[in-house]
Amino acid sequence: MEARIARLESDVAHLRSDVGDIKEDVRRLRDKFDAVIAALAALKDGIAGTKTEIERVKGDLAAGITGVKGEVAAGIAGTKGDLAAGVAGVKREIADLRRDVATALAGAKGELADLKRDVATAIASMKGEIADLKRDVATVIANAKVWAVVLYLTLAAGTFGTMARGFGWI
Repeated sequence: MEARIARLESDVAHLRSDVGDIKEDVRRLRDKFDAVIAALAALKDGIAGTKTEIERVKGDLAAGITGVKGEVAAGIAGTKGDLAAGVAGVKREIADLRRDVATALAGAKGELADLKRDVATAIASMKGEIADLKRDVATVIANAKVWAVVLYLTLAAGTFGTMARGFGWI
């Protein structure tokens, strides 16, 4: 009888060490999940920074266009004062100013289109990275579930084996 009790105590000690191992595995998984959450937060902050940068560039473009408009208005006012000097010279200066403004506006439109393309590319890239992270997290969670189920089944089998031994079924 004492041999059986000693064997049961030994089996209980093994079960305790197995439960301790399971707890350690769960703690490690918790740390990994915390790291993934931190990475997702950093990615979110990066996207917010990109949005702020886009707003800043948009404001800079608006200020540049306003400045060009101011220069055009100043040029026109100056040509009115120089009308007495010569109509042909004034027409030539206005034509030059219009050409410069059109060139500057065309350049600004091209830069804005490039910026829109770059932003769309960056957003698409971020979406891809987020999708990859989601897929990786789902894979890790699925693996953890399988591991937990296997551990639970092993624990149940060990418990049933111990009970069968203890009750003399085997």
